[in-house]
Amino acid sequence: MHATRRFATRLSLVFGLFALEVLTSGSLWANPSGTVSDQAETPAESPSQPEAAPPAPAKPPTAPKRDANGHLEIEFTLLAGFPFEVPTDPAQRKDGDTTRIPAHVRDLHNQNVRIRGFVMPLTLNADGRVESCVVVRNTMICCYGVTPEPNEWIVVTFREPVARMQENVPLFFYGRLSVGETYEHGEFAGMYRLECVAASPRPLRTIK
Repeated sequence: MHATRRFATRLSLVFGLFALEVLTSGSLWANPSGTVSDQAETPAESPSQPEAAPPAPAKPPTAPKRDANGHLEIEFTLLAGFPFEVPTDPAQRKDGDTTRIPAHVRDLHNQNVRIRGFVMPLTLNADGRVESCVVVRNTMICCYGVTPEPNEWIVVTFREPVARMQENVPLFFYGRLSVGETYEHGEFAGMYRLECVAASPRPLRTIK
């Protein structure tokens, strides 16, 4: 639980610093002369357009396959393929709640999976080895301070502490996945957790 709390704090700090830099530079609001405009531009009138056709119904997700080790080969396109908003009502913030998660994602609970992502270390032991980390969908949070969506990251704990991993290189993570909203002191702390047994830059043929 301490790992998830530290991750939430780290996300807030990174995103806050990014927002501060944008605000102080004025890059989003300043005009070419360097002064902030106090007049809103009048939008140009556009010719009327015919009504767009209704969107086609979404295709059901393809069931993941199992690799040679029996792990389901899943991707973040599956885990993050649905909209999710953290409840604003504290009464609706319940540990383990899955009512806002689609059935095909809930079915992954307690399954052995393989997923590819980028690592952000959370806790280290006295020898500097990683005890827990967060696996994120892409490097936007690491490189640009963009806060990921609630379903775009996984809190990972290792069976045994591992050597520090390179943060800008995608890795394959193997382990048992838990699905369900998690809260700490009333704050959202993730919806996916992985008990990791192996991590590698390439798919593993066998897992010891």
